[in-house]
Amino acid sequence: LDILFIDIEMDETNGIEAGSRIRKVMHNYETILFYVSAHDHYHQKLYTNKPSGFIPKPIMQAAVHNAILVALGEMGDKSLDFIYKYQGQYVKARRWDILFFESQNDRVRIVTKQYDRVYSDKLKDIADRLSDDLNFIMVHRSYLVNLQNVVSDDIKSLHMLHGHEVPIAQK
Repeated sequence: LDILFIDIEMDETNGIEAGSRIRKVMHNYETILFYVSAHDHYHQKLYTNKPSGFIPKPIMQAAVHNAILVALGEMGDKSLDFIYKYQGQYVKARRWDILFFESQNDRVRIVTKQYDRVYSDKLKDIADRLSDDLNFIMVHRSYLVNLQNVVSDDIKSLHMLHGHEVPIAQK
């Protein structure tokens, strides 16, 4: 089990006791715990079980989204993965598999060695998230390219793996 969302107020036990059993009795410190409750006075009691976070009720989509991003980050080296939401699910793409991103208004096309998808995002936000990776550069206002997957170039474009061509901005 990778991620567990535990409601603090359950019928037969409470989430704090369940979390304590997971950690102390089962010696499971790998499962990522998030507590859920309408009451925030539990915060102090929760941290003895080392949760990754707390989600208040009523549950907001943004809180769950952030919790999943935190969990995915804890599950693996974030420097190797790019995480995005596609058709309601969180998807991890290995950075070295990404060929390029293309802006398409309020959507972004991600082209990897395995697939080509379009999802809701902003290219500027992606560039900010990948700013720590020197392999990703903006070669055009609509393209963010992974230099590791450039095969060749000419004055007007970069030639990527699998025959993709990306224009270079002309100054």
